[in-house]
Amino acid sequence: MSCALAAVPCCPSTCPSPCPSPCPCPNPCPAPACLVGPTGPDGAASPSPAVAFTVGYLQAAAVPIPTAATLQIVYNQPLAGASFPSYNLATGFFKAPGAGLYLFSVAAAAAFTANQNVTFSLVRNGIALSSASLPGTAGQTASRAWSLLLSLGAGDLVSVQCSCSAAASASLPAPAYPNFLQSLSVVSLF
Repeated sequence: MSCALAAVPCCPSTCPSPCPSPCPCPNPCPAPACLVGPTGPDGAASPSPAVAFTVGYLQAAAVPIPTAATLQIVYNQPLAGASFPSYNLATGFFKAPGAGLYLFSVAAAAAFTANQNVTFSLVRNGIALSSASLPGTAGQTASRAWSLLLSLGAGDLVSVQCSCSAAASASLPAPAYPNFLQSLSVVSLF
C-alpha cells in the first residue's frame, strides 16, 4: 500500500496494512493519505459492440405454422447492415454481444387457409416478452409489425416465434425478393 501524499514531507512513503484511519503522519496531513493499491490512469469503460442490421424472411415454399408447438422464424436474407455476427442466419437467434438497450422491430405475415389466429412472439432466453395476435381470414395473407425496446445482458438470446390456433390453417408465406412481408431489424442503443 502506498501513501497518496508521499510527496508531502509529513507523510510516510508507505502505510501499514490494513490502512489505519487516520493515517499516522508525524504532522497532520492536508487530506486522507492511504489508498488501496496504486492509482491508475482515468479511462472510459469500453462500450459494447454496435449492432444495426435488418434481415428478411425468404423461403422457397410456404412453411406451415404448428399448433402444438412454436415455430422459430429464421430471417435468413441480409437486407441492411455491413455485418451482423450477433445474428445467426441459420437458426434465427440474436445473441446480445454486450449488455445494453436494443430496439427490435418485427414485421411478420401469415397466409391463412381457415379463419384462425396466429400469434407472433418476441422471445428472450426462452420466455415470450411481447406477442402480437394476427387474426386471419381463409384465402388471405395478413401482416403485423411492432417494435420493442429490450434491456439485454451479454449473451442473452432473442428470437421471433409463432404458433397457430388451429392445425394446418396458416403458413408463413414464401415472398418474392425484394418484396419482403417479414423482416427483423435490431439496433443497439447504448
